[in-house]
Amino acid sequence: LRAAMHCQSNDDYRHFLRGVHIKNNHVEACNGHVAVRMTMDDSCERDLIISIKSKVPASARQTVMVLEGETIAKHYDIADNLIAVSVIEVIEGDYPNFDKFIPSESSPVTEIGVNPVYVNLWPKMFKESRSSMKMKFNGEKSVIRLTSTSAVINQNYGDPLFLIMPVK
Repeated sequence: LRAAMHCQSNDDYRHFLRGVHIKNNHVEACNGHVAVRMTMDDSCERDLIISIKSKVPASARQTVMVLEGETIAKHYDIADNLIAVSVIEVIEGDYPNFDKFIPSESSPVTEIGVNPVYVNLWPKMFKESRSSMKMKFNGEKSVIRLTSTSAVINQNYGDPLFLIMPVK
């Protein structure tokens, strides 16, 4: 969740992008410029868009959502100790279909414009040392696909797929 929160929007017009989308066993977030999808160990029974109203602690290794009554997120450390509780907001709306962002075919490209702020999100989201990535270009007007080459990141963050929209 903590990694996905870097990609959620602050846009009031598209309010449904202000949260993290949880669908089946995926966590997704998008702000119109970048998007991320990660796989969770557990599957969610509901299709949810949630906004966590505080920072997820750096030492949190698992978050459990309580959606009955008071909507909260309980954060646990590696030893399964409860370390924090956050209020969450369930956001109503239809989240964009993440699969539509992903090109089905790659296309050669010699040059592509990209905002360096978005490339710099990678080390903020995935704080493992020696965090390297693979970039796949899909034409000058299509998203750039970033995937991790680190087994640790892939295990800890559920094989993240990070997309950066090109600058026009």
